[in-house]
Amino acid sequence: MTSWLRRYDLNPANAAVLIFLWVFFIVFMLYPLGYVFTNAFFTAEGFSLVFMKLMFTSPNYTIILANSVNLGLAVTLFTTLLSLPLALLLVRYNFPGKELLNGLILIPMVLPPFVGAIGMRQLLARFGSINLLLLEMGVISQPIDWLGGGSFWGVVILEALHLYPIMYLNLAAALANVDPSLEEAAKNMGANSFKLFSTVTFPLMLPGYFAGAVIVFIWAFTDLGAPLVFEYREVVAVQIFNMVTDLHQNPMGYAFVVAVIALRVWVVYARVVRSATLAVKEKDFVQAAVAVGAGELRVVLVHVLPNVLSPAIVIATLYVGRVILIESALSFLGVGVPASTPTWGGILGDGRSYIDTAWWIAFFPGLAILVTVLGVNLLGDWVRDYLDPRIQT
Repeated sequence: MTSWLRRYDLNPANAAVLIFLWVFFIVFMLYPLGYVFTNAFFTAEGFSLVFMKLMFTSPNYTIILANSVNLGLAVTLFTTLLSLPLALLLVRYNFPGKELLNGLILIPMVLPPFVGAIGMRQLLARFGSINLLLLEMGVISQPIDWLGGGSFWGVVILEALHLYPIMYLNLAAALANVDPSLEEAAKNMGANSFKLFSTVTFPLMLPGYFAGAVIVFIWAFTDLGAPLVFEYREVVAVQIFNMVTDLHQNPMGYAFVVAVIALRVWVVYARVVRSATLAVKEKDFVQAAVAVGAGELRVVLVHVLPNVLSPAIVIATLYVGRVILIESALSFLGVGVPASTPTWGGILGDGRSYIDTAWWIAFFPGLAILVTVLGVNLLGDWVRDYLDPRIQT
């Protein structure tokens, strides 16, 4: 034991913390994932792909998948149409109030999914705040259906308004990195504005645009908040939610969960790990290991993997806080776990009726959610600092 601690430059306290973290992630992340994957791929007869096959062959399930894909594509298109002009305006031009507008654009991104969906529906509903204001001012005589009837197109509009900051940030960063000399050369050759943008500027922005489009598509494909608020249930996320109550009778819920996890999580981890790997592989210690004849497997396992593992662990820690917020939002809306099961979100929802006479019923559950999520995020920040050898002294 002592030799193991010396080998990894650990003391008993540090080793205890690392063991606790591993046990925490095994119990609260690896075990649930293993349970889901086991039920998705194993039946009473053993390993089977029957549920995965059924997901792609059954007409009922293929319609659900097609609706989710169409939703993701439509939201990606709408966010592009909304974000591209904003990126061009805020990156290429200076005008009064630019910094304020740049900050306001990002507000929808920080809203929790259900809060954003409910808030935007209250604003844009037929008798929401915007229509009431326009009616009061005499601008319109009848309420405008901004959300397209509240079904598919209503969800698309709501998702686009929630996710366009992600697309905007990627487009703005890509546009800012375009080499001005290439655009100047095209102008000198007589290219007009449209040809310049379509043949020079936008092709150079494609890597950033593709990164934003992938994130927006996956987010819209797997989002539960907006479809659930609008009762548009023929999408994958809502079907998973409906199947949670009868997983033992309907194992297809596990298959959908696996599909969503594979689609949503791998992109985040892949981008972070890829960026970290590209940075680490150029380091002197990796080049030295290659120079002395270390094999590729040894270089990856001994020199690269330990240095890219910490950001992945940090992301996993941050996801814990996100899951707590999602569960609390579900319980607050009354669509989470059964009412007989006590949850902070459920208590917070019940306390709304007594906010004038017994404010503490809603205050302390909300405070507990805040402190817990903040604590988990701080834990992730500490884990990053602890595992980063550049910060250790």
